[in-house]
Amino acid sequence: MNFQTNLTTIDTGSYSLACSLELGRWTEEGLSTALLRMQDSEIPPSGRLAYWSWKFVGTPFGYESALQPVGENALRVRLASFDCITFIYNVLALANAENFRSYVQRLYKIRYRSNDRGLLENNAQYGNFFDFAYESLVLNCINVGFLEDVTEEIVGSANLIYVRMKLKPFSRPADRDILQETIYPRFPEHEIKTSVIPAQRIKQIPANHFKSGDIILFTHGAEDKSGLHKQFFVCHAGVAWVRSGKVLLMHATKNYYTSANRILELRASDCLFGDQRFAQPGVALAGEYLGDQATLTRRGVKYYGYSADKERLMADYAHNFLGIKVLRPC
Repeated sequence: MNFQTNLTTIDTGSYSLACSLELGRWTEEGLSTALLRMQDSEIPPSGRLAYWSWKFVGTPFGYESALQPVGENALRVRLASFDCITFIYNVLALANAENFRSYVQRLYKIRYRSNDRGLLENNAQYGNFFDFAYESLVLNCINVGFLEDVTEEIVGSANLIYVRMKLKPFSRPADRDILQETIYPRFPEHEIKTSVIPAQRIKQIPANHFKSGDIILFTHGAEDKSGLHKQFFVCHAGVAWVRSGKVLLMHATKNYYTSANRILELRASDCLFGDQRFAQPGVALAGEYLGDQATLTRRGVKYYGYSADKERLMADYAHNFLGIKVLRPC
């Protein structure tokens, strides 16, 4: 995917940030107008995050780490495509922003060590950029007041399990980063000791315990189901979508959707292998899994198939993992 990139400097009022703008169909003016309108409403932060999640439905999927680097001193402001984590970062940044400038400042505070006041250092080993989603969302965003951990509030302490592990440097796989760059935690001395809701418990939780706009972090914990040790806590992320007494999942996915009831009219670039039978919606509500027999493989990468006609419950999706952590916008 090739999108227009604009290198510019944004004055946040507190400091200036060198930015690489990749806004796709959005403009600075359009975002500022929409953000101002939201500020004038009484919608709570979680509702605002849900609103922005819906506005990005159909945005193409793309791993940020597979894109051309923006250098050691620039903030990537990318709305043209998302992976599962950059989708979360951007809707969280937009949720309480007043205008385009404050959106950029919030994005910086989410993605970089917040006490560095404008420092932009993207070096994977020595910089202040968070490559690990646990550090950015759970440690950093809770510390700066953007999120609160409501995992225990939703299910009660007696129904939690606890994960204990350390984040470790690891090399990104080739399909996500052609250079297979090694990334490093910013707090290497920090040991994760945190609670999650076990996957098998989620279906028993009343839907009204969740809010549309809650951020759902999926984890395998210290080991996945095959016993393979994990070097990172967050394995996938999405946004809870509560509707008609059901908790659904909005997320950015590389996988494909099919429909038996309608033709999914998409450009060839939005389809797997350019084949219009296999639509790649990018940001979408999770659909019903089509089964292992529908898995397609290209260049060693697996793509799973989902139905565009049937929604998949978040609890059902979570059965791929040990459990979930739930963060709520403040």
